[in-house]
Amino acid sequence: MQIRSPPPFHGASTARAIFVYVLGHMLKICRGDLFESDSFKLGPYILMHGCNDIGRYGAGFAMEVRRRFPDAYQHYLMWFGRRQTDRVQRLRLGAIQLVPVGDGESYICNAITQHGVASYRSLMRGQTPPFRLDAFESCLSSLTDLAPKLAEKSTRPDHFTILMPQIGCGLGGFKWSQIEPSVLRAAEKCPVPIVVYVH
Repeated sequence: MQIRSPPPFHGASTARAIFVYVLGHMLKICRGDLFESDSFKLGPYILMHGCNDIGRYGAGFAMEVRRRFPDAYQHYLMWFGRRQTDRVQRLRLGAIQLVPVGDGESYICNAITQHGVASYRSLMRGQTPPFRLDAFESCLSSLTDLAPKLAEKSTRPDHFTILMPQIGCGLGGFKWSQIEPSVLRAAEKCPVPIVVYVH
């Protein structure tokens, strides 16, 4: 199967999504709102975002995913097996969960990349960042293995794209410069384009 790079971004048609630069052949970094991009609006896609291993899904990018895709949140809770009296169970770091959304050709990828949670204040006070790079790499490896198979099943395989924010930054506590090399290595091996949005 020949899967080409995503179509170029065209100013107003993608709102604030502005092409910034290309790394390798299949990784694009774009400045703008992922949810206003053509790749998101038109699909099909896999939207990968980072989740924690303690069943909380209410801050950062995950909060917007929860608002737009309540089913993705409910699947995460079922995966976690959360009970009001059980606060010790954890999801396995490095695991992913794919939840079909929309017409069933696009997916939300709940990726367990964080051990616990943090606030900006706690990070400033020296808390160990909850983001785990090795877990993120495991999630990304699993996803890039699955993505070509899902693209094959799509009615528009040449438009199939992996979308993500800068996972691990912000409340994750890492800098993008620490994470980007892992994304680039994954992109070089995956025939499905990866597009990262910097908001």
